[in-house]
Amino acid sequence: MIKPLPFVHPQRFTGRRTGTYIAIFASAYVSLFLGALIGEQLGVAEATLWRVLFVLPVALFVGVGLMLPADDGREFYTAGRRTPPFFSGLSMAMTALGGTGVICITGALFKIGIDALVLPLGWITGLVFVGVLLSPFVRKCGAYTIPSFLGLRLDSRVARMVAALVLIVPTALLLMAEVRIGAFVAAWMTGQPEALMLPVVAVIAAGTMVVGGIRAYTWASSTQAIAAVLAMVVPATIVSLLISNLPFPQMMHGNLLRGFQRLELAQTFQPLHASAQSFDMPGSGLEAFSGPYLQSFGHVGPLSLPFAILIIATGLAGLPAVLNRVGTTATVYDTRKSMGWAVLTTAFMLLTLASVAGFMRGYVSEQIVNAAGDRLPLWFQTLQQLGFAAVAKTRAAITLSGISIRRDAAFIALPMAAGLPLPLVAMAAAGGLAAAIAGAAAQALALAGMLAEDLLHGGRREAPDDAVRLRSGRLALVLAGAIGLIGATLVADPLAAALAALALSSATGFPVLLLSILWRKVSPLGAVAGLLTGFGVTLALMLTSLSGMIALSPLLAASIGGPANVIVMVLLSRAAAASSRRALEVVRDVRIPSGEAIYDREMRILRRKRATSGL
Repeated sequence: MIKPLPFVHPQRFTGRRTGTYIAIFASAYVSLFLGALIGEQLGVAEATLWRVLFVLPVALFVGVGLMLPADDGREFYTAGRRTPPFFSGLSMAMTALGGTGVICITGALFKIGIDALVLPLGWITGLVFVGVLLSPFVRKCGAYTIPSFLGLRLDSRVARMVAALVLIVPTALLLMAEVRIGAFVAAWMTGQPEALMLPVVAVIAAGTMVVGGIRAYTWASSTQAIAAVLAMVVPATIVSLLISNLPFPQMMHGNLLRGFQRLELAQTFQPLHASAQSFDMPGSGLEAFSGPYLQSFGHVGPLSLPFAILIIATGLAGLPAVLNRVGTTATVYDTRKSMGWAVLTTAFMLLTLASVAGFMRGYVSEQIVNAAGDRLPLWFQTLQQLGFAAVAKTRAAITLSGISIRRDAAFIALPMAAGLPLPLVAMAAAGGLAAAIAGAAAQALALAGMLAEDLLHGGRREAPDDAVRLRSGRLALVLAGAIGLIGATLVADPLAAALAALALSSATGFPVLLLSILWRKVSPLGAVAGLLTGFGVTLALMLTSLSGMIALSPLLAASIGGPANVIVMVLLSRAAAASSRRALEVVRDVRIPSGEAIYDREMRILRRKRATSGL
């Protein structure tokens, strides 16, 4: 007779020295750049410093990932459910932002000003949606992937596999965007072609997670979050001190905006009045400034603003990579705490990114506008040599509309414009690269989980044993890395790809997830039809928009696809037969926060059954 295992509170398994190890990494990381500052003063060549400050931080990130192997499926997909809430929240923040959020949101704010606030507002609202509407229930279910959650909730293997097929698309798009933005930063740091850096970033992101899965990602992304926060805070704080004598960039950049607003209003801009449904974000190429920083509704229309915020928020909330993170904590209570930390950390990062964009716009207005074409500052000439900046050829003084700077260069260019030492410029670049690697790794893990757990094993009545799941998960991770690499070569604009992914996620995954939690009568037929309808309508509208046949932003296509999903799902669920007893029991159990996770209980029973039959 097999005796039941005694109950041990999961918190007992949480590593007590986790904070110590993270502090050791942070100390080593900061010491690396302090040593580089000393080396610069001793005359070390710039090319050498750039290479060292690219290789060593990457080596630290890779080392953390490879030193944390997973021994079973629970470790590989949930980090053993023993991650402390703070570090789970830190990892969640990096999953949500990634390199696309850090680099592209900063650049969008820099180029079009307050119209781009739609992006950070959507991002932070999305995390609030996750924390309030989804995370407690997904954590109580305990499934390793979101399609698995839907399969368990609806008691349908077909719904599980269809959900995986649909959700793979936005996950792959985000993976491609992260690899692309990571390659951009890596090319800047190494001086190598961007095409050569694509496989490097893809291998680093997916390869270092092969051994440990989510367990390795949890701690690697925590260290990468430290690198990203330092990359934002250190240059912005120094610039804040130089400008205002106060080390609070999140509060001080507003005074700078009011200062250069008068200078920008003196420029001759064509009046910008966006139509109600306009949503125009800056592209990734060289584009001139088109209007004052503080002008509203010049690129985003008054009607599209609330819709865009809602679509970005619901799209982020429905992403498998984000929701997979909630399963790493010990209890539902810890999940709620981790979401609080995630929202707080992300809000701090977004406020700091806004200050970086404002400071950078101020330097451009003060140092470039009205300057002679042959007397440009050295940092701008360096950007010109790299192909990241240009000015219109004119004998008169340079105007703001005659300046072109690549959107994605703004984050790294701030310490250059402030005249900070090269190691601090490299710190900004290394932080952007860390964010891109973290984002790419999160999407690769989510994609691999759906490929292995839901498409490969999803049609089976019983889950395979841990050895099979580990092998298939690792092989799927390699495949996910290859998909990200091949797709990244086709992505021209990482921000556009990320917004397209959020639109597809908003119109497909989020409505089904939310209704499956709140409404007991959702049927497998209704969920499958809703998923396919939302995906099909949104994708068709996006392709039609890109072809120029309709004047609708690809992001706003979800404003039609999402409601279509809900309508079809509700109508067919009402017409279908009553839900199965098992599906109703799952609905009841996920609403009770205490107790063992549903999926863990089922796996425990399955292991006991196999052990009994083996005897």
